Amino acid sequence: MQALGMFHVQPRSDNGNLIRDSLQLSRILHLTNGTVYIAGRSQEKAFRAIEEIKSANPSSNGRLEFLQVDLADLTTIKKAADEFMFKESSLHVLTNNAG
Repeated sequence: MQALGMFHVQPRSDNGNLIRDSLQLSRILHLTNGTVYIAGRSQEKAFRAIEEIKSANPSSNGRLEFLQVDLADLTTIKKAADEFMFKESSLHVLTNNAG
C-alpha cells in the first residue's frame, strides 16, 4: 500500500488504549509515505507523538503535521478546518477515536 498523496486527520485522545491504537494507525500511514495530521488540544503532546512516529519510521517520505483543535469548542473546529483546507485540497481519511 502506498499512501503518498493521501491526507489523514487523526484526533489525539488522552485515553491510553486509544493513544496506542491511533499512534499505530498514524505510524502505518506515515510509513507508507502518507500525510498525517495529528489533531488535538495539546501541541506539546502532539509533538511528542510526531517525534515518536518519526523515530519509528526514519526512512519515510511521509509528512506529520499538528492541527490545533478542541472538539468541545466549535470555534477551534472551524479554525482547524479552515487551516487544513488552506494547506490541502482534500481529505481522504478522518479517524474519530473519542472514548
